[in-house]
Amino acid sequence: MADKLHIERLKERFKGKSTISSENLAIFYKESEPNVKETTINWRIYELVRMGILERISRGQFRIGQMKPYAPEPSRQLSKLYKDLSTHFPYIQLCIWETGWLNDLGQHLSNRSWLILETEKDACEPVFHKLQDNNKAVFLEPTLEMMERYVSIESNPIIVKAMVSEGPFQNSKGVNIPMLEKILVDLVCDTDIFYAYQGRELEYIWENAFSRYTVLQDKLLRYASRRRRKREISEYIKKLYNPAAI
Repeated sequence: MADKLHIERLKERFKGKSTISSENLAIFYKESEPNVKETTINWRIYELVRMGILERISRGQFRIGQMKPYAPEPSRQLSKLYKDLSTHFPYIQLCIWETGWLNDLGQHLSNRSWLILETEKDACEPVFHKLQDNNKAVFLEPTLEMMERYVSIESNPIIVKAMVSEGPFQNSKGVNIPMLEKILVDLVCDTDIFYAYQGRELEYIWENAFSRYTVLQDKLLRYASRRRRKREISEYIKKLYNPAAI
């Protein structure tokens, strides 16, 4: 059975490719078996994914090997803040992360980290005031001017912003944090808040995210659609990872 999959030859053929289409795989198998059925090819692809030889990144798109999942561990400060707010506001959804995580992906290391706290739109004001009462350096949906003038001079500011529904989240040690797909889309969409991560730095972050970690393009594009930026982000992906496609 494994002989029919031609695993080693397949790895060698597609080594270094960022994406492999179903059509590429069909051509690969038809080179040695011109009359192989489409159903047989589909079954082989299924087996390769199940075995971890191929990784599915979107419909009809794959790449070699099992990539590392993006699962940053929340800091003690972040975990405490999340649990305190969850206790005080038990019926609202929260998502929390910090921009220091981007040091793993970006070109320029930053010694400052902004804590990004998302919650339901109607809960933003109560959460904001609760944090103010606790003497936190907290900002609600800051503009670019506020980011440059005030947020940037704080050592550990908290930014409260409205959560977009049906975003991709994950649980890490009891804390609801964004998946990598959400972070990448938000960096593109929220240019005021993430002004320091635009231009070439943004491209660098995306390139490293795709090369180092599993990025599920279906999930990423669904969230981009929720943010009404699907077409733009689809073109962005093509530009960065498949220049021949545009």
